[in-house]
Amino acid sequence: MLKPTELVIALPAEARPLRRALALPRVQTHGDFPLYADGPLRLIVTGPGQRAAAEAVAWLAAQSPRRACQARWLNLGIAGHARAPLGQAYAIESLTGPDGHTQKTAPPTGLPRASLHSAEQPVNDYPEETLVDMEGAGFHRAASAIAPFEHIHLVKVVSDNRATPARGINGKRCEALVSSLLPWLQRWLTEAPA
Repeated sequence: MLKPTELVIALPAEARPLRRALALPRVQTHGDFPLYADGPLRLIVTGPGQRAAAEAVAWLAAQSPRRACQARWLNLGIAGHARAPLGQAYAIESLTGPDGHTQKTAPPTGLPRASLHSAEQPVNDYPEETLVDMEGAGFHRAASAIAPFEHIHLVKVVSDNRATPARGINGKRCEALVSSLLPWLQRWLTEAPA
């Protein structure tokens, strides 16, 4: 039996392959955040940026507060890296926000680990050995106010690097990159929770 899981996804192109693979129909057609759900799985599309991610987490938690504090939360999406190859996925073990504050995270099993820096805007100057996204810090901050540490996870797949800059990212590439995570996600969803 699957544990309640909240999938927090920034972009519609990142969400599409997940919705299809997990057979998640849209359950709400109004409001700022598209919500898809079936049984114990809910997927929310937040839009880009830390503020949007934090607001979507708070909104989703308010829909079912008891479920929210017991569920596993997963922010899954794309990120840049200086040298890592496109398509390489990482479980995030530490997170640095735009304020420079670094915190440990609870990396899920089955993937190599990495650090993440969350920026306010897209970054062209990638820090060495660190992934860069725009939602992780907002997601983690909001989810930490709701759920236990060990239930909050981030997974990122490399979408851009110095050789293939972010300006080349499009919906097809996002879908393909996130699709590559489906075998891992299917296994993780059926694992016994921490």
